[in-house]
Amino acid sequence: MAYTFLLMYRKVILFTIGTLLCCSIHAVGQGLPYKQDLDTLLHALQDNYPSLYRFHTPAEIKRMYHTYAQQINATTSRRDCYKLTKYFLSSLQDGHLGCTPPDTLKKLFDEEEKIFPVAMVFLAGKAYVDCDPSGKLPVGTEILSINEKPVAGIVEKLFQYIVSDGEINSKKYRILDRNFSFYYQLVYGPHAGYHITYRDIRGAVAMVDIYGETRSHLSCTNHLQPADTPLLVFSYPQPHTALLTIRTFAQDDLEAAGLDFAHFLDSAFHQLQQQDIKALIIDVRGNGGGRDVYGALLYAYLTDRPFRYYAQLSTTSRLLTAADHPNLAMQQPQAANFKGKVFLLTDGLSFSVTSEFCAVVRSHRRALFIGTETGGGYCGNTSGSFKEVLLPYSHISVAFPTVRYTMAVQDNGKMKRGIIPDYEVTPTIGQLISHRDMALELALEKCQF
Repeated sequence: MAYTFLLMYRKVILFTIGTLLCCSIHAVGQGLPYKQDLDTLLHALQDNYPSLYRFHTPAEIKRMYHTYAQQINATTSRRDCYKLTKYFLSSLQDGHLGCTPPDTLKKLFDEEEKIFPVAMVFLAGKAYVDCDPSGKLPVGTEILSINEKPVAGIVEKLFQYIVSDGEINSKKYRILDRNFSFYYQLVYGPHAGYHITYRDIRGAVAMVDIYGETRSHLSCTNHLQPADTPLLVFSYPQPHTALLTIRTFAQDDLEAAGLDFAHFLDSAFHQLQQQDIKALIIDVRGNGGGRDVYGALLYAYLTDRPFRYYAQLSTTSRLLTAADHPNLAMQQPQAANFKGKVFLLTDGLSFSVTSEFCAVVRSHRRALFIGTETGGGYCGNTSGSFKEVLLPYSHISVAFPTVRYTMAVQDNGKMKRGIIPDYEVTPTIGQLISHRDMALELALEKCQF
C-alpha cells in the first residue's frame, strides 16, 4: 500500500524518541499531544537527518514548522496528524522519506472507509482509466473530474502529500498510477459514491455515478501498467545494436533471482567487444535503485578514463571517506569498456542509485537520454542507513535516511531537478493500450546504421 514505506534498498535502524515530549523547546499553544509529536519529529530530523537544509534555509524550515503546528487544535484527529505529517515530509523534497500509520489507521484506510475504486494512469497530465471494477468505464476513458473537481486540480493537491526529490514531478505521477485512490482518500476523505465526468474514446463527454468500495474488498485487473520483466536482460534487437535492460540494482532481489550483477555486466560488455555493435541502449526505466557500487561499476564500462562518482558523503556529524565508501575514491574504467554510441531510457521510477548513475552519464555527456525525467535528483540524494522515529502519541512511524549524497557532476543550473531527457517521450493512450514502447522505438530508430 502507499502508506507503507518499503525500505527496499537500504539498511534500517529503529529508534524511538519519547523524552522530547517533556523537554521540547518548540512546543506552541497548549502543547497538544499532536503538536508535541511534530516537535519530536523535528528534533529527530535536526539531530540525524543531514539534508534538512538542502533545499530550505533554517528560517524556512522554522516557518514551515510553525505553519503546520498552527493547524493542530483540540479537534485534530490521528488521521489529521498523519495527513499533516505526510504534507510536512513532502515539503522537505526528499523522495527517500517515508511515513507509516499505526495499525488503527491502516484498518480505517483498508477496511472501513469507502475509496475511489477506479485505477488510473497519467499521461501528459491527463488521467485515463486502467481498471474500473464497476465495468462502467472502459479502459482508456479519460477522467475529467471527480465529485465536481477537475482532475488537474486534484493532482496538484495530491502532489503536496507525495515525497519526491527536489522539484521533480515525474515520480509523483508514477506513484499516482499505482496509488491514486489512497492519496485521494487521504486528502479528500472517503465517499460512499463518486460523480465522474469523463470523455470516451470517441471524444464524447458524459457523466456517471459509481459506488465507493473498501480497499480490502476491491478487486481490479490492471491493463496499462508495465508488465513484469526479467531483472537483467542482454539482447540484440536489431543489427549493430545491443539492448541492456536493468530493472534493479538491489543485490537481495538479484541474488534471489540467481543473478550476479558484476558477472552479468562483465559477460555483456565482453560480448559487445566481440560483436559488430555500434550502439548500446541501456534501459533503466522502473529501476528504483539498490546497491551504490553497482551504479559506479556500470559507468566504468562506458568510459575509458578515470572518473569521480561521488563528490561528498556526509552525516550530521562527519564527512565520510573512501575508507567508508569505495565510490568516494577515484574510479577506474573497466578494460572491456564500450566506445560506441549510448542511449539511456529513463522514467519517473528511475530513482536513487539509478539516478546517480544517470547523473554521472549526463555530466560526462556519455549518452542521449530518451523517455521522461528521472525520479531521483541530478545533484544527489539522501539515503544510506535509515533511522525510524515512532511518534509517541500518534504512533505514526517516520523513516528517514542519514547520509547525504552529493554527486561529482557539473552544475547544470537545475540542481532541484532530475535528469531531463534529450528526447521526451510520452505515449498516447492509444499507444499505451496497444502496448507500444515508444521510447524504445525512438531509440532503435536512432540506432539505424
